[in-house]
Amino acid sequence: MVTINQNISQARYNMVKSQIIPNRVTDERLVASFMAVAREPFVDPKWHDFVYSDHPLPISPNRYALKPLQIAWMIQSLSLASAGRVLVVGAGGGYEVALLSHVGHEVYALESDATLDAPRILSTGSIAWKVGVLGEGWPESAPYDAILCCGAVLAVPNALLRQLAPEGVLVAIVGEPGAAVMRAVRYRAAGQDQPELLFETVAGHLPGLDSDQRFIL
Repeated sequence: MVTINQNISQARYNMVKSQIIPNRVTDERLVASFMAVAREPFVDPKWHDFVYSDHPLPISPNRYALKPLQIAWMIQSLSLASAGRVLVVGAGGGYEVALLSHVGHEVYALESDATLDAPRILSTGSIAWKVGVLGEGWPESAPYDAILCCGAVLAVPNALLRQLAPEGVLVAIVGEPGAAVMRAVRYRAAGQDQPELLFETVAGHLPGLDSDQRFIL
């Protein structure tokens, strides 16, 4: 008899095999992380039937989680060859935080919504959690080898760029609210005026990122 847990595990396996691996996700550690880390603890139970689908899922009013493939491309674009210090901006339910921690990174999770349960779920020594304004970052723990914005922004705040280590990178999705097409970009600390276009996509916007901004043309 096939149990619900077996069905969910199979759905995770199918997600990795059909969405992640065929779409240029070549980091073996990251692929293994997607295979090992269950997503359902970070999503409202009513969405568990869709937790490994290629769709954005609600995590709170007016907030949506990124799709698995978006997450995979963005984490891979951080280009972290070894364990590093990573700031996750808009940590939401905590799925991206769990993936990065599983890979072996020291993760600083910043979220503006204190009602989310991720700090309770993610209680390991490699993860620190803070509730605060997303656009301000977490300067007390800077610098970071990488910063991951888990949602779209109208522009990348200078406050976040200033928290990068000398060789650090920041990855975010940039675009106007409601735009049909947005751009995932990568900033390098050594060349912050020249963001690199990674891929086109679309995502829900993160709150608290509307001041001290560096606009990307």
